[in-house]
Amino acid sequence: EIPPRHTLYADYMKSDLEGIFHPKEILDYGRYQPLANDSVGITLLVLGTVGVLWLAPESISKWDEDEKEIDINKLKRRWKDHTRDGPVWDNDEWWINYIGHPYFGAGYYCHTRHMELSRLESFAYATFMSTSLYEYGFEAFFEIPSTQDLIFTPIGGVLMGELFLLAERRIKKNKNRVLGSLRLGNFCRSMMDPVGYSLKHFRGLNDEYSKIAYRSRYYTEQRTTPKHGPEYGFEKDYRYGFEIIVYRK
Repeated sequence: EIPPRHTLYADYMKSDLEGIFHPKEILDYGRYQPLANDSVGITLLVLGTVGVLWLAPESISKWDEDEKEIDINKLKRRWKDHTRDGPVWDNDEWWINYIGHPYFGAGYYCHTRHMELSRLESFAYATFMSTSLYEYGFEAFFEIPSTQDLIFTPIGGVLMGELFLLAERRIKKNKNRVLGSLRLGNFCRSMMDPVGYSLKHFRGLNDEYSKIAYRSRYYTEQRTTPKHGPEYGFEKDYRYGFEIIVYRK
C-alpha cells in the first residue's frame, strides 16, 4: 500500500551507528507538484538522450573511446575533473550549439508553460534542468561543461519556445491542421512540445502493457545521533531528500 502524499508517516530506523530517523514530512509543492512528478520522466528522457550520444559517432558527440568507457571509478573521477575544470568554450558544430541545445531548452520551457507557470518560472526551470541535470549532471561524466550550452540552452530555449507556443495556438485555431492535414498538424505540435508528447506516450504504453506506476515526492527528515566519547549527548541534523515509489496499479 502506498503512503498518501503530503502526510506524515512513520519510518523509524534505529541503530547505534546511524542514530534515529524521525518521521519524514512530505513536502507539498502545491501547483508545482505536477511538474515535480514529471521531472522523474524528464530525467529519464535526458538520460536517454545521453545514451544516444554515447552510441553516436565521435564526430557528433566529440567523445572518444576512453571518455565513453563505463567504469564506476573512472566515471566518478571524470565527473569530478570535468566539473572542476568547466565551463569551457566548446568546438561542437554550430547547429548543435545554436539550434540543438535551444531546442532542448524550448522543450523544458514549453512543458512548464503548458502547466500554466509563468515565463519567469519556466525560464528558471529550463535553466535549472539544463545546468544541473545535463551540463553538470549526466553529460559531465563524458565532457567538460560548455559555456555556449549553459547560455544558449535556457535563453535560446525561451525565444524558440515562445515561437513554438505562438505557432501552436495558430494550429489549434485551425482545428489542429497544417496545410489542411490533421496528421501534419499533430506532427508539428509534437515537435514543438517534445517533452509533453514523450511523457504522454510513455504513460500510454506503460498503462497498456506494464501497469507499473511511480510517484515522486520531496521530503525533509530529522536525524538524531548519539555522541560517543568524552562528551555524551545527541547531535541533530536535518535532511532534504527525494524519493521515487514504484508500484503496480
